Amino acid sequence: MTATWPLQLDSVEKWYGGFQALRGIDLHVDPGEFLTILGPSGSGKTTALKCVAGFELPDRGRISLGREDITDAPPSARDIGMVFQNYALFPHMTVAQNVAFPLKMRRTPRAEVARRVSEVLEMTELGALAKRLPKQLSGGQQQRVALARAVVFQPRLLLLDEPFGALDRQLREQMQMEVRRLQQALHLTCVFITHDQEEALVMSDRIAVLFEGEIQQVGTPEEIYDRPANLRVAEFVGESNILEARVLANGDTFSEIEAGSLRLRLPHGGSVHDAGQSVSVLVRPERLRPGYGTEGPSLRARVSETAYLGSTNRVLLETEDGRSLIMRLPAGMVRPTPGEVMDVGFDPDTARILRRHIAKEVAA
Repeated sequence: MTATWPLQLDSVEKWYGGFQALRGIDLHVDPGEFLTILGPSGSGKTTALKCVAGFELPDRGRISLGREDITDAPPSARDIGMVFQNYALFPHMTVAQNVAFPLKMRRTPRAEVARRVSEVLEMTELGALAKRLPKQLSGGQQQRVALARAVVFQPRLLLLDEPFGALDRQLREQMQMEVRRLQQALHLTCVFITHDQEEALVMSDRIAVLFEGEIQQVGTPEEIYDRPANLRVAEFVGESNILEARVLANGDTFSEIEAGSLRLRLPHGGSVHDAGQSVSVLVRPERLRPGYGTEGPSLRARVSETAYLGSTNRVLLETEDGRSLIMRLPAGMVRPTPGEVMDVGFDPDTARILRRHIAKEVAA
C-alpha cells in the first residue's frame, strides 16, 4: 500500500503582475482523501495545482506535504504524481515502457521495476496491452496508461488536472469510477481539478469551490449541494431556483421570510440576518412538486416548456408575479403540458437562506 501524506496550504497567494490569481488559500487534505478543487475557468484552480506541484511558486504563504515544507522545493523533489488532460505519453515507447519510465529515472532496481509495472498494469487492466504503442490505444486506454505511470512510483500525492475533458461522456464516467477505485485501493491522497460540477459530486470525499482565487466553501458533496455557503456556490453547483426575499424576524433556529406572496419559516443554520435585510432563498428544482397544496408553501405557475431527459422531466414554469422556475420530475410522473396552470410547492426544510458570497480583502 502507498504511504499517505496530508497536504496543507496556508494563506497561499499568487500574483501575475497586478492580477491576484490566488487570494489567501487555506486548505487541508487528509491522508488518503480525494479532494476536488471545483471552479469555472479563470477561478485559479489550475494555478493552485501548479503551486502544489512546484511549476509555480507562491508569492506568499506556505505549502507542506506531511511534515515537510515544500513551498519552494523544485517539482523533482516533491515526489508527486500528475495526470493531465494531455496524456503526454512517449509515442516511441510501449505501454510497459511508459509506465516504467518514472521508476527508471529514480534508478529503481530492474527486478523492482518489473514487479511494480506488472502490478500496476494489472490494477489498471492494461496487462494485455503492455507491448502496444500509444497510437495503438483508444483514448480511455491512453488515459489509464497515464494514470498507471503517475502511481507506479508510489507518489506522496496524486494531482489530476481535468484529465477526462477529451473523453466522451460514457468513457468519462467509466474513467471516473476507475480512478476512484484505484485511489481507494492504493489509499492515495488526491487533489482533482475540474469545472464539471457533476464530476466533482460523483468522485469526491470533499469539494473546495473556488471563485476568483478565493475558496467559497469546503465540504462534502452533500454539503456543497444541499447547504451551499452562498449564492455563488448555489448557482454554480447544480440548477437552482433563487427567490429574492426579505427577513421579517429571527428565532433561535429559524427565520421568518417573505418572498413575494410567500411567508416562509426557514432554518437559518446559525447565519442570522437582520430583520428587513434582503436575502436569497434556494430551492433546488427536484424539491419542487406539483399540487403541493396545504403541505407547504405553494405558488401558482404556468408551464412554459417541458423537456424529456430520460430519467427526469425538466419543466420550466412562470409564476403569476413573473418569476421563472425550474422543476425536475421523475420520468414516471405525468409530464405537464405547456400552457397548463398548476400549484407548485416545496418542503420548507429543503430550502436554504443564502449569503451573497464570501470575499476577502485584497492584500496590498
